[in-house]
Amino acid sequence: MAVQTEVRFGDDSGLGDIILDSKDLSENGAFVSSEILFEIGEELKLEFVIPGTKRTIRARGRVVRVNRANDSGLGPGMGIEFLDLSEQDRRALAAFVSISEH
Repeated sequence: MAVQTEVRFGDDSGLGDIILDSKDLSENGAFVSSEILFEIGEELKLEFVIPGTKRTIRARGRVVRVNRANDSGLGPGMGIEFLDLSEQDRRALAAFVSISEH
């Protein structure tokens, strides 16, 4: 679903100062708008707050898609698949998506 929230990225040494906007969010992943693009297959730590809540989601993600131009209507950015999202966080995201679609 189309929703905007800030996503912080980092590597194994911790979260960095890369803050990007998510344009599409689901319980399985997110599309993040960015001119800075990682490579497909790269794994990252990420952190974001579910919009309209105080719940912070922390997970590892893998880059599964890269848009270098405005091919998809979403603009340049990356599709990130959540890898180790806790079941509790996945349920919270699914509930948010379900509520937001109605």
